[in-house]
Amino acid sequence: ESEHQSDAAMTVPAVVPEFEPLPLQEVRENEEATVLVSLKDFQELRDKVAFALEPGAPGDMRIDTETGVIRWQPGEIDGGAGQPIEVMVLARSLDPTVASAETTVTFNVLEVNQPPRLAKLADGNSVAGIGSRLSATEGQPFELTLVLDDADIPPNPLDLKPIDSLPRGAQLTQSAEAERTWLLTWTPGEEYGGGDDVQIHLQANDGIERQDLDPIRIAVAEVNQ
Repeated sequence: ESEHQSDAAMTVPAVVPEFEPLPLQEVRENEEATVLVSLKDFQELRDKVAFALEPGAPGDMRIDTETGVIRWQPGEIDGGAGQPIEVMVLARSLDPTVASAETTVTFNVLEVNQPPRLAKLADGNSVAGIGSRLSATEGQPFELTLVLDDADIPPNPLDLKPIDSLPRGAQLTQSAEAERTWLLTWTPGEEYGGGDDVQIHLQANDGIERQDLDPIRIAVAEVNQ
């Protein structure tokens, strides 16, 4: 019986790992963050424990089982939530003489504004013709629909304004029916026909950041009078 009790006593872990203290981790959304979760006396314990994330950690967060390095790129939905994200990290015992231990790593994801941009079409190009050459004819109505996009969550209110004067007779109006949509209308006069491309420069604004859009280049065909 005494021999049995002695064997049982030998299986009780003699070492309880201690984690190095970690401050609040401030990270930025859409940027990869690297955090080292380390143990005191790690060199002595490195072959006796394996690091793991407990259930509840973000699905795209990873930890190196040998080094304890966490890698995570917070998404747009993680930023600016106001509530810190707590992640439980386990140092799982691989040796009967070492106990398992766990600690909490707390992340605060900072909001990073995404500048407004023109919405993309299915083919990956910007709204028709932006950044390329459009065609118009003097004396005939020209229309171009512009749709802005904001990747921020929640999205910011958007505005679209000319950077400099529009061509004579051109108007940029916001749609009353479709969100984030503007209509550029213009009937080119005779002075624009057959000359250099007309360039229209617009700027999108989300209240935080202004973004100059690619110029709209319009070649106006001349009509003989």
